[in-house]
Parts: sequence; C-alpha cells; structure tokens
Amino acid sequence: MSDEQQIENGSDQVDTECPTCAGNGTISRPKMAIMGGRAMTLLAEQKCPTCSHLPRPGWLPGLQPPV
Repeated sequence: MSDEQQIENGSDQVDTECPTCAGNGTISRPKMAIMGGRAMTLLAEQKCPTCSHLPRPGWLPGLQPPV
C-alpha cells in the first residue's frame, strides 16, 4: 500500500484524545438525589460538549493542545 493510500484510508492520521472527557465521549455530572429519605449523590452521564458532534466521539481531529 502506498503512502497516499494510507493517508486516504486514515490509517496514519494522528488524533488527539479529548481533554474534556478523556476519550470516553461522555462526562459525568454529579447530581443530588433524595431516595428513601436519605441524601445521596448520583452520577448522571451526558454527551461531551467538546467532541460528541464529531465522527469519532472522544477524539479531536489532528494534533490539538488542551485549552
């Protein structure tokens, strides 16, 4: 396989792990809940606002420093 074909297939593409979600594609948001008269913390997951709209959630295209 030539170098041009590898680049077209994306096998040599360098991507950056998303610094917001650490490559998971989701982030956990702690929420307070009262269940059975006791207060507790629940972790609610939501899509990462930085990378969830991209083709590969959890990864940013190219080399990008965390901001």
